[in-house]
Order: sequence, then structure tokens, then C-alpha cells
Amino acid sequence: IKESPEHQFILALAYLHIQKDPIKSYQLLQKSAQSGNSFALKNLALFYQRGIGVQKNLSITHFILSRMDTGETDMLLANIFL
Repeated sequence: IKESPEHQFILALAYLHIQKDPIKSYQLLQKSAQSGNSFALKNLALFYQRGIGVQKNLSITHFILSRMDTGETDMLLANIFL
């Protein structure tokens, strides 16, 4: 069964807050964001800002947030996850 982007997002939050597994949470957020979930993308920026499940990287945080402000999410996803 293929999970929807919304389901992946909810699972990511559960893995972060209940299972205490930030790496699995990051992976699920990434999948959800790649499927077009803007909430997941914004949370990925937070993960990069705080170093949750991934190495802290403020450049990526800024890149995500600035592209989201301009609505360039398709290009953004291609640049981050390739």
C-alpha cells in the first residue's frame, strides 16, 4: 500500500515525538515533501536548522524557506533531493 504524502507527514511526526527516531522522521518528511506536501517541506527546513536527524545546515534552511516564499517548490525539491 502506497502511503499518501499526508500519511507520511503524520508518521514522521510520530517517529519524532513518540518513537524518538529523528532519522526515520527525516526520511518520512523527505518522502512527503518530494510528493508535494508543503508542511513536510517546511518541517525539513526546521530539521536542517536544528540538526534533527540530519547534519545542521543553515544554508539549506535558508534555501528552502526562501524558495517556499516565492513558490518555487518544484525546483526546490529537485535541487535538495538529487
